[in-house]
Amino acid sequence: MSVARVIETFVGRWDIEVTFEEMREHIGFETTRGRSRNTVLRAEPCLFLLYTLIVYWHAHLPQQVRSTIRIFWHGKQSLTFSDAMANVRRNAWDEFLFPSPLRPPHIEKLTPKIRNTILNALALTT
Repeated sequence: MSVARVIETFVGRWDIEVTFEEMREHIGFETTRGRSRNTVLRAEPCLFLLYTLIVYWHAHLPQQVRSTIRIFWHGKQSLTFSDAMANVRRNAWDEFLFPSPLRPPHIEKLTPKIRNTILNALALTT
């Protein structure tokens, strides 16, 4: 996928106001501690990159993983960035923590139901 196509897809999914709101709420956009021009010029693009990577990672998750966690509330009709972030976190925990050779042996004894409960709880932490 070309860079232009990634950007077109990104812009097509969330309008710019929602992008800024989600970035403020979930990854600390506009709350950087630096007050100098150079600090802002370094930090803000990094936060945009982080946001873009989360959206990109979520878009490339298998469909069944993408719909694992969906936070519901009255009136919500579509996927939000917080849903995407939770699914990316869950996938990261599942792919990078549980298969680790360094994990304690008692992790092996977890039933799938308990493992899924733990993964879902970890995915929703901030």
